[in-house]
Amino acid sequence: TAPWITIAAPAGSTGSGAVNYTVAANADTNARSATIDVAGQLFTVNQAAAACTFSIVPASAPATAAGGPGSFNVTANGANCAWTATTTAPWITIAAPAGSTGSGAVNYTVAANADTNPRSATIDVAGQLFTVNQAAAACTFSLAPASASATAAGGPGTFNVTANGTNCSWTATTADSAP
Repeated sequence: TAPWITIAAPAGSTGSGAVNYTVAANADTNARSATIDVAGQLFTVNQAAAACTFSIVPASAPATAAGGPGSFNVTANGANCAWTATTTAPWITIAAPAGSTGSGAVNYTVAANADTNPRSATIDVAGQLFTVNQAAAACTFSLAPASASATAAGGPGTFNVTANGTNCSWTATTADSAP
């Protein structure tokens, strides 16, 4: 009665002989079992489960420099397929539970990026990689001192520019406020 087992003709015989059968591929992630009845004697066929496969949608997402929450979907080919989401990036936190069985969602949070360089990292779900691309922090500058007094005779002066990143470029220009 198992539709996935086909008994080759002839299905009946006299005396001793062989029964030839064919087992169809198992696309299910559950093992299955059936019997072939020969004159009240049962022959059992046990078939292994199909391997679990996974896909993720989308494959990547951007994140602002401020960080924040995000999510993506995991699709499994069987309800009994177990998976876990992991990352080695200390700036990405995966919400508990970090795993599941079957299809589901992965929720994560990206910490703020204080660096003026963008960064990228992955979340691994059963060998499927989801990429988070985070924007760089904006360049900021401070001056020390913020002002200076010059004598009527004029002369040299210096002040320091401090940037929050080595890749932050700036230009010094003047704006004359007196005639």
